[in-house]
Amino acid sequence: MQAVSATAAAIGPRALDTRLPRGTLLSEVEPLAAATNEALDRLEDGFRTQAAFAADIAHELRTPLAVIRLRADAVDDAAVKDALFASVDRAARVVAQLLALADLERPVEYAGEPLDFAALAEAVVVSRAPGILAVGRTIALENLSADTGSIGYPGAILLALENLVDNAVRHTAPGTAIVVRVGPGARIGVIDDGVGVAPEHLARLKHRF
Repeated sequence: MQAVSATAAAIGPRALDTRLPRGTLLSEVEPLAAATNEALDRLEDGFRTQAAFAADIAHELRTPLAVIRLRADAVDDAAVKDALFASVDRAARVVAQLLALADLERPVEYAGEPLDFAALAEAVVVSRAPGILAVGRTIALENLSADTGSIGYPGAILLALENLVDNAVRHTAPGTAIVVRVGPGARIGVIDDGVGVAPEHLARLKHRF
């Protein structure tokens, strides 16, 4: 039973192909293990279908969004054009997030890899800097400590960090200094002098969009 418990504890969103051992359990427990494995089969199928659906929808939305942006560029009214661009850019970000999430949520056979927080932070700062400077803000990288012992999923951390930086731009005034800080230890964060998140909205931070 200890082996069964250990196997069950290892089952998660990124290890959905794991199943409880069969043939070594007490006869009274075997039916439970069989039923659990069948339920896990259905769960894995549903999980893969959901991820594939999100990816398909995101891919299908890319082309119409590009067309809308091209047509918006022909609008003469500057205010209307800016509003259209902002809406299209918002939709494009959601599409990019859907694609990234669909990829990240697919079951994988590895338990992560060594993380280079400094390299991840630098990649985000470099990619976002031109757009941030263009809207009257600044961004800098501050490396307080280089952690070399953490294991995880770089893609997921990169996506989260990009979202934090984008939020810092959207919710601060021109002239704001944004800092991406690495460390101390296995920490990475985004600091700005915006108003912060109102207490009644803190629960929404766990929502995807």
